[in-house]
Amino acid sequence: MLNKGKLRALLLFGVLGLFLSGCTVAIIGFVWSDENGNGIQDPGEPGVPGVQVRVLNSDGTPSSQTAVTAADGTYSIVWNLELCGSCIPRNVIEVVPPAGYVFTAQNKGDNGLDSDVDPANGRIGAAGNQNNPADPSSFDVDAGLIFDEVALVEEQTEEEQVATNTPTPTPTPEPSTGAGLEQVCYGPDPDDFPAGISPLTGLPVEDPSLLDLRPVFLSISIFPPSVRPPTGLDVSPIIYELYIGDGDTRLMAGFHGEYPAPLFDGTSGDGDPAPEGFDFVLGDRVWFDSNGNHLQDDGEPGVMDVPVSLLDSSFNVVQETTTDPAGKFYFGLNDVDPNTEFQIRFGAPPSIADYYWVNKDMSSDDAIDSDVTELGRTDLFDPTDFVSSEHLNIDAGMRQAYRIEGLRSGRVAYQDLQINYCGCLVTAGADPTVAAQINTCASAFGNDPNNIGGAGLDVTQLQAVASNNSRGACSQPNLTGNLFCTQPPEGGLGQQLFVEYNINNISHFVYDGELGAYVWEKNIPSDNENYEVMTDRLTGETLTFENVIVMLVEHTSQNSANTIINLGMDFKSGEAFLFRNGQVYEILWSTVSGDYEQTTGKLRPVRFIDLAGNPIALAPGQVFVELINASDSVQETSPGIWMADFDAPSFAP
Repeated sequence: MLNKGKLRALLLFGVLGLFLSGCTVAIIGFVWSDENGNGIQDPGEPGVPGVQVRVLNSDGTPSSQTAVTAADGTYSIVWNLELCGSCIPRNVIEVVPPAGYVFTAQNKGDNGLDSDVDPANGRIGAAGNQNNPADPSSFDVDAGLIFDEVALVEEQTEEEQVATNTPTPTPTPEPSTGAGLEQVCYGPDPDDFPAGISPLTGLPVEDPSLLDLRPVFLSISIFPPSVRPPTGLDVSPIIYELYIGDGDTRLMAGFHGEYPAPLFDGTSGDGDPAPEGFDFVLGDRVWFDSNGNHLQDDGEPGVMDVPVSLLDSSFNVVQETTTDPAGKFYFGLNDVDPNTEFQIRFGAPPSIADYYWVNKDMSSDDAIDSDVTELGRTDLFDPTDFVSSEHLNIDAGMRQAYRIEGLRSGRVAYQDLQINYCGCLVTAGADPTVAAQINTCASAFGNDPNNIGGAGLDVTQLQAVASNNSRGACSQPNLTGNLFCTQPPEGGLGQQLFVEYNINNISHFVYDGELGAYVWEKNIPSDNENYEVMTDRLTGETLTFENVIVMLVEHTSQNSANTIINLGMDFKSGEAFLFRNGQVYEILWSTVSGDYEQTTGKLRPVRFIDLAGNPIALAPGQVFVELINASDSVQETSPGIWMADFDAPSFAP
């Protein structure tokens, strides 16, 4: 079916399935919703946007040649073939179906009207024993999809099932998807968000009570590269990257509804039983204090392979053991004279780096608290003083030193942003001129004056900062105002975005259709044409974002060094670009007062609307905002690839 999208792709590459120089070929195709399931592209059956199509290497691994279907379901790839004989490729093309879709039947009619991929794996190529890609007709690779509710349920993660079972929100305008997928929307008004759904992501949170707290914003360094990778961003619902002078940028990352937490995979079972045949049996458990409350809670795992020593009053080792998979340990003693004292010491756990022992004796119930000092040692004790021959309440709680690192000084622009969120700002100090213009809730400190990224904040303090400052006008802040919908409206092709603040400071976002999000990269100043993928230092996970927004905002410099910068955002609106699901939308940002603001006198977060003034559907998930100057340009440099070029403001005394 030579629809307009395919025709555009053919004209773009100037080929009709013909080989190009160096054994390179243009692959075009159409992914459509086969609504009647007949395996044929019938008139009126819509294309499916946001579907990933990729070329696999000969070993089955994904190559760098990928595409994402546009709003009309079309795609195109310039495919560099591996040579095999007379230019016969060994590669395979794979279409990755969205959740809830299966492939229609293969080869049910004319090659230009049917589905070409194997329904079992979405592939076509020599390795899949499909059509010969050397045949020019095979360069038009189409795939038909059928919505399968059973498949959707099977593919849902536990979190998705929670969202599916959430009561239906107040109806909101549903943008056209053209794909027949079920549309679920939350927002933009308070009544549109059921209990437990974050108004900053449109996703459920584990503890809904945390949504009543103020968001905490941290000033996190991203430049110079020595401070990378950043920490804690994996769970940040809203992140702003903004210019701070000399080509550098910094992040203002918000935390709300969820906070970073140590990840530890242990066992919470019963473990080995206490030994028998001794006059005295001592011991119990080493556990990981997951929630940081210094007490043993149900489900908190034990820590295995921790070395444990029993010492006499002269601190000579009497016995040694290690904890079992449930964290259990025991010592058995016979023939103990009265007034004989012992001590138990715990060594370093091999499975936890940067650990520390939680506070001792935090409960009157000895069965649930920790009994060791910060050095991992009990007090001296005499077994003959115990009421029972078994003393099995000797416990040791530990936790990982889990800090958000790289906190830096405050910036005036933070105040321009956080005021819209009733935010609680944490910085590592500020220039006096800046400090007079921003409101902070807490300060972060470092121990090494030579380490510019050394200031940090333990993750357990984040919630405490939010809780201690959620009062008065910022008690239970209203953070609604934006719309989140599972299916995207029709947009242009937006697979990649480059944001250049400086030749040595470029953010690059690449859409990954399988993840449904954009992978964030930064270029390397010493080799500025190459990029490194950004990860979260705490989890090691690649940082991906469902929404990337470029906001064009007036920047005004307060000093000749261009390091103190205001953002002209108060009660205004401006141009913006939204990237979601491999598509791009020209939109507007707004802080203009609506009925809520005028009635209450309170502010709400920056709102994103379409050019007609209606809420634009953001994808449920995290939002990464790039702030550039109002006069800067955002342009499509080649199909689906966009460039935002920042120009620093000039100082006008």
